[in-house]
Amino acid sequence: MPLLSPEELALWQAIKVLGDEACQAVGRDITAKTSLSGADFAVLSKLDELGDGQLQQRDLLTALGWDKSRLSHQLRRMEDRGLITRSSGPGTVEATLTAAGRTALRATRPVHAAAIRDRALRHIQPQERAALLAVAQRVTQVLSE
Repeated sequence: MPLLSPEELALWQAIKVLGDEACQAVGRDITAKTSLSGADFAVLSKLDELGDGQLQQRDLLTALGWDKSRLSHQLRRMEDRGLITRSSGPGTVEATLTAAGRTALRATRPVHAAAIRDRALRHIQPQERAALLAVAQRVTQVLSE
Protein backbone atom coordinates (compact mmCIF):
# COMPACT_ATOMS: atom_id res chain seq x y z
CA MET A 1 0.00 0.00 0.00
CA PRO A 2 1.47 3.39 -0.93
CA LEU A 3 2.10 6.09 1.66
CA LEU A 4 -0.22 9.06 1.88
CA SER A 5 0.31 11.66 -0.79
CA PRO A 6 1.11 15.20 0.39
CA GLU A 7 -2.47 16.21 -0.37
CA GLU A 8 -3.92 13.25 1.57
CA LEU A 9 -1.62 13.94 4.50
CA ALA A 10 -2.55 17.64 4.53
CA LEU A 11 -6.26 16.76 4.47
CA TRP A 12 -5.86 14.24 7.29
CA GLN A 13 -3.94 16.75 9.40
CA ALA A 14 -6.64 19.37 8.76
CA ILE A 15 -9.37 16.97 9.87
CA LYS A 16 -7.51 16.12 13.09
CA VAL A 17 -6.65 19.72 13.91
CA LEU A 18 -10.19 20.94 13.18
CA GLY A 19 -11.74 18.50 15.64
CA ASP A 20 -9.06 18.70 18.32
CA GLU A 21 -8.53 22.45 18.28
CA ALA A 22 -12.24 23.29 18.15
CA CYS A 23 -13.03 21.01 21.09
CA GLN A 24 -10.13 22.34 23.14
CA ALA A 25 -11.07 25.97 22.44
CA VAL A 26 -14.69 25.37 23.40
CA GLY A 27 -13.53 23.58 26.57
CA ARG A 28 -11.28 26.51 27.49
CA ASP A 29 -14.17 28.94 27.04
CA ILE A 30 -16.41 26.81 29.25
CA THR A 31 -13.75 26.63 31.96
CA ALA A 32 -13.04 30.37 31.81
CA LYS A 33 -16.70 31.39 32.07
CA THR A 34 -18.31 28.76 34.30
CA SER A 35 -17.61 26.46 37.23
CA LEU A 36 -17.34 23.47 34.88
CA SER A 37 -14.55 21.99 32.80
CA GLY A 38 -15.16 20.80 29.27
CA ALA A 39 -15.11 17.23 30.59
CA ASP A 40 -17.66 18.09 33.30
CA PHE A 41 -19.94 19.57 30.66
CA ALA A 42 -19.55 16.52 28.42
CA VAL A 43 -20.57 14.16 31.23
CA LEU A 44 -23.48 16.29 32.42
CA SER A 45 -24.73 16.74 28.85
CA LYS A 46 -24.65 13.02 28.11
CA LEU A 47 -26.42 12.21 31.37
CA ASP A 48 -29.14 14.71 30.52
CA GLU A 49 -29.51 13.99 26.80
CA LEU A 50 -29.23 10.21 26.79
CA GLY A 51 -30.56 9.17 30.15
CA ASP A 52 -32.80 12.02 31.29
CA GLY A 53 -30.30 12.57 34.09
CA GLN A 54 -29.33 8.98 34.83
CA LEU A 55 -27.15 6.47 32.98
CA GLN A 56 -25.24 3.33 33.69
CA GLN A 57 -21.51 4.02 33.74
CA ARG A 58 -20.88 1.62 30.85
CA ASP A 59 -23.40 3.49 28.66
CA LEU A 60 -21.78 6.79 29.57
CA LEU A 61 -18.39 5.30 28.71
CA THR A 62 -19.61 4.28 25.26
CA ALA A 63 -21.30 7.63 24.61
CA LEU A 64 -18.20 9.64 25.52
CA GLY A 65 -15.68 7.31 23.89
CA TRP A 66 -13.37 7.60 26.90
CA ASP A 67 -11.39 4.89 28.61
CA LYS A 68 -12.74 3.40 31.82
CA SER A 69 -10.10 4.94 34.07
CA ARG A 70 -10.64 8.47 32.76
CA LEU A 71 -14.39 8.23 33.24
CA SER A 72 -14.06 6.76 36.72
CA HIS A 73 -11.75 9.57 37.87
CA GLN A 74 -13.95 12.22 36.25
CA LEU A 75 -17.08 10.88 37.92
CA ARG A 76 -15.33 10.74 41.31
CA ARG A 77 -14.29 14.40 41.00
CA MET A 78 -17.78 15.40 39.92
CA GLU A 79 -19.34 13.43 42.76
CA ASP A 80 -16.99 15.15 45.23
CA ARG A 81 -18.25 18.52 43.93
CA GLY A 82 -21.91 17.50 44.22
CA LEU A 83 -22.64 17.51 40.47
CA ILE A 84 -23.59 13.83 40.30
CA THR A 85 -24.21 10.86 42.53
CA ARG A 86 -23.18 7.28 41.84
CA SER A 87 -24.91 4.16 43.01
CA SER A 88 -23.86 0.55 42.63
CA GLY A 89 -26.19 -2.21 41.61
CA PRO A 90 -25.62 -5.82 40.66
CA GLY A 91 -22.74 -5.61 38.21
CA THR A 92 -23.28 -1.96 37.36
CA VAL A 93 -22.67 1.59 38.51
CA GLU A 94 -25.19 4.28 37.73
CA ALA A 95 -24.46 8.01 37.53
CA THR A 96 -27.22 10.51 38.27
CA LEU A 97 -27.37 14.28 37.90
CA THR A 98 -27.95 16.17 41.12
CA ALA A 99 -29.90 19.42 41.37
CA ALA A 100 -26.55 21.25 41.47
CA GLY A 101 -25.45 19.37 38.34
CA ARG A 102 -28.64 20.33 36.50
CA THR A 103 -28.23 23.97 37.53
CA ALA A 104 -24.61 24.04 36.38
CA LEU A 105 -25.56 22.38 33.09
CA ARG A 106 -28.34 24.91 32.41
CA ALA A 107 -25.99 27.79 33.17
CA THR A 108 -23.26 26.37 30.92
CA ARG A 109 -25.32 25.52 27.84
CA PRO A 110 -25.46 29.13 26.55
CA VAL A 111 -21.68 29.47 27.08
CA HIS A 112 -21.15 26.23 25.16
CA ALA A 113 -23.36 27.40 22.28
CA ALA A 114 -21.65 30.79 22.09
CA ALA A 115 -18.21 29.17 22.13
CA ILE A 116 -19.12 26.79 19.29
CA ARG A 117 -20.48 29.65 17.20
CA ASP A 118 -17.50 31.89 17.92
CA ARG A 119 -14.72 29.32 17.69
CA ALA A 120 -15.95 27.25 14.74
CA LEU A 121 -19.26 27.93 13.04
CA ARG A 122 -18.71 31.58 12.19
CA HIS A 123 -15.68 30.58 10.12
CA ILE A 124 -17.72 28.28 7.86
CA GLN A 125 -19.42 30.07 5.00
CA PRO A 126 -23.14 29.35 4.52
CA GLN A 127 -22.50 27.65 1.16
CA GLU A 128 -19.88 25.37 2.80
CA ARG A 129 -22.04 24.14 5.66
CA ALA A 130 -24.17 21.59 3.80
CA ALA A 131 -21.15 20.04 2.06
CA LEU A 132 -19.15 19.84 5.29
CA LEU A 133 -22.08 18.28 7.13
CA ALA A 134 -22.64 15.71 4.36
CA VAL A 135 -18.97 14.68 4.33
CA ALA A 136 -18.83 14.43 8.14
CA GLN A 137 -21.99 12.32 8.28
CA ARG A 138 -20.79 9.99 5.53
CA VAL A 139 -17.38 9.43 7.11
CA THR A 140 -18.92 8.97 10.57
CA GLN A 141 -21.34 6.38 9.23
CA VAL A 142 -18.56 4.42 7.54
CA LEU A 143 -16.39 4.54 10.65
CA SER A 144 -19.21 3.29 12.88
CA GLU A 145 -19.98 0.25 10.70
